[in-house]
Amino acid sequence: MQLELLSPCKIRPCSSSVAQDGDVCERCRIAFGWMLQEIRILEPEAPGQDQSEPGADADLREPNGPERRASQCWICESRRTCTRVRGRWECRICARIDGSDDHDVGS
Repeated sequence: MQLELLSPCKIRPCSSSVAQDGDVCERCRIAFGWMLQEIRILEPEAPGQDQSEPGADADLREPNGPERRASQCWICESRRTCTRVRGRWECRICARIDGSDDHDVGS
């Protein structure tokens, strides 16, 4: 029985070898580096451990959450101080644009 010392590159069409199983070769890292992301495998919950942490989904339950600086607004995609609105970050400028001034058009 012969043990393999090297594993194939994680990128399927690549034929290079790497030292650790699941790793990406240097050539693929240079070519695709900006697209590669490390995947974290979460450990399974221990039996009897409370899976619901208080406040874990608080941002989704509360319609308007606290403000956070340097958040990206989902409407204008600018980084500003935003407020959590229905699970998404919204800046003050976009929050003021609600179409309430359109009722005078056409009358």
